[in-house]
Amino acid sequence: MINLKEETMGELDRIISLSLVLEDQGVIPRYGWETLSRIIKPSEIYDEEKAGLLLENAREVLRLAKKLIGELN
Repeated sequence: MINLKEETMGELDRIISLSLVLEDQGVIPRYGWETLSRIIKPSEIYDEEKAGLLLENAREVLRLAKKLIGELN
């Protein structure tokens, strides 16, 4: 078992939270999905701002993961 500092545990929790948001994007259909009245296109859900925010999440996950791996050495 690895003993982690409280700060490291907080960073790990943050990685998990941000990763869950990113993982959810992988299960959203990229070709749209059918409702009773019409097909909803991904372009109706995503815009440049939302894409940018998701990229920020991914960069933060990467930054925290690199830091965490560095602390384990």
